[in-house]
Amino acid sequence: MSEENPIIVKEAIAKDRLPAGMIAIIIYLIYTLLVRTIALIFPFMLFGPFAVPRSIVKTYYLISVYTIAFCLLVIYKRKKWGRILITIWYGFGILYIAVCSLTALYFKEEYLNIYRKIFRNIRFQFTDTFFIITGIIIPLVTVVIINTLIIWYVNARRDYFVN
Repeated sequence: MSEENPIIVKEAIAKDRLPAGMIAIIIYLIYTLLVRTIALIFPFMLFGPFAVPRSIVKTYYLISVYTIAFCLLVIYKRKKWGRILITIWYGFGILYIAVCSLTALYFKEEYLNIYRKIFRNIRFQFTDTFFIITGIIIPLVTVVIINTLIIWYVNARRDYFVN
């Protein structure tokens, strides 16, 4: 009987398992994939106080859906260039939320008027402070933290992407 080195066996088993961080990233990717797919069905996007044309919004969400699906595939296939794709995608997400936040700050009054029209039947006043905190700061900080953690984790786990 030949004895196998237990360290080599453990490494072989570990390569077949997904690390907990990758599972968390996959769950987040699936969530964003579902949100973007729903957004494809009901396309609407504001840039400043202006509604973006439906064809542009659909194109953006279609590209997003394909990119997110591709990110899921490269995590599953463990492709080396997948780390670069994920880093670029989530770096773009940070840039995108920063531009949206700056746009919302610049067109603050227009955004407030849109919110007031949408929620006119609710007895709640959308104040500047409420809008800035809930509409700009919380989404900005949340996305920047999540995307930065994903970029950090994917680059820290370079050894995961072996093919």
